[in-house]
Amino acid sequence: MSTTAIYIILAVGFLFLFLILFLVGIKKKKKSVIYASIISFIAFVIIAIITGFTIIKSLFTGSEYSLKTDAPTMYKNIFGQAPGPCVSIIASEIPVIPRVDTRAAIKFTACSAEMKSILKQYPYTSSFQKTPDPFTANDSFSPSSIGDSAWKYYYELEPGAVWRTIWMSKDSTKVIVEQIED
Repeated sequence: MSTTAIYIILAVGFLFLFLILFLVGIKKKKKSVIYASIISFIAFVIIAIITGFTIIKSLFTGSEYSLKTDAPTMYKNIFGQAPGPCVSIIASEIPVIPRVDTRAAIKFTACSAEMKSILKQYPYTSSFQKTPDPFTANDSFSPSSIGDSAWKYYYELEPGAVWRTIWMSKDSTKVIVEQIED
């Protein structure tokens, strides 16, 4: 059981204890029981605040990518290997809020040997197709930024949870990788 779940159970327990003691204290007109209910309410508030901070902290640190991840480290996190000597990283985009912003993207140029090494890692499905138009005017990770048509490689690393799309230019030198963690 996670720490957050334990905090939530404790908070709910103290809230119910507060309600029961408060109602009993009012019904029997005993100040000592009402004081005990106030103490349980204070415990509830403290635990609720701790739980809130724990949940917020997990949102910002819940992914393998952090706000401090540089492009070569991100490349290694995605592909399991450091960028080769023929790799030149152009841009990278990491999730701003992990678990909320689920997209990590990296754009680079590479030689054919590096691309073969990457494509051997998983049984990607591939197709050669017209690249879609960018969603926004300044989306540097749009597949159309590497040409009007490109190779598309797709694989679900964890079915329904983590998937990767690799767009590679016709000449196999320009690459955009998008990994989604849902």
